[in-house]
Amino acid sequence: RLEGRGVFIDVGLRRHYGGRLACFLMEGGVPCSLHSGKKIRLPADDSSSTLLSSIKKAAEADPQPSPLQRRIQQLQASEAGL
Repeated sequence: RLEGRGVFIDVGLRRHYGGRLACFLMEGGVPCSLHSGKKIRLPADDSSSTLLSSIKKAAEADPQPSPLQRRIQQLQASEAGL
């Protein structure tokens, strides 16, 4: 973003999303989040499909059932036009 001068990240409101710790990680110019000990490459764009893919990967790293399931369902409904 900002012509390559800024990186924006929101790892969620930790308490709101179930208390999982996450952080931003940049390695070799590749932006990632570290979520529940799993490195997840962040999407390069704001499309709902790439966001959905990243959130699904984070949910897989969570103990099940993941508190991110609700957000996944919201994004899937949005993509389906519901």
